[in-house]
Amino acid sequence: MTHLIPMEKFLIKVGRAMHNRMDLSPYWAQPYQCACGLTHRLSPADRILMQGFWRVVTPCPDNETHFSLIKIKMFSFKANSSLVYKTGTKIGSECEMQLLLAMLSMLR
Repeated sequence: MTHLIPMEKFLIKVGRAMHNRMDLSPYWAQPYQCACGLTHRLSPADRILMQGFWRVVTPCPDNETHFSLIKIKMFSFKANSSLVYKTGTKIGSECEMQLLLAMLSMLR
């Protein structure tokens, strides 16, 4: 079940946002619950907009107005890992889009 929150709260939940520096290749093809309500699989074609502490923000591959905050859960440093949907947001106005773009521009 998806839980959508306002953009401001979503950015707070990301935590300390930074460029994506994680090697996500061990997580390709791992399923995750998306903010749109569907289950997707992480792929190299997915855009990772930013990362927090073991969290990544990615837009929905089907609907660019939905963004998911995905926690990377590691049980060991081997292949035992999973992606856990934490929360999501939907851009509902031009103001929210500008807020997200401003946040991303500060990371660059």
